[in-house]
Amino acid sequence: MNSATAIQKRRPTGASWVWYATLILIPVLTAAGLFWLRQLQVHAHTSRAIPSYGSVPAFQLTNQR
Repeated sequence: MNSATAIQKRRPTGASWVWYATLILIPVLTAAGLFWLRQLQVHAHTSRAIPSYGSVPAFQLTNQR
């Protein structure tokens, strides 16, 4: 058979576009949320006051030959 037939490509439906967008957005939104949470923790730690603990005692290794 040597007949030329046109292959029709079906256009993606609206539901498939929504599915593709969902698959792309899930990791992007997860990464953005984790970055935002990290920034909250950094801000919380930088604004925290650390009281004076005094001097550090002398440190000596034990069981060293």
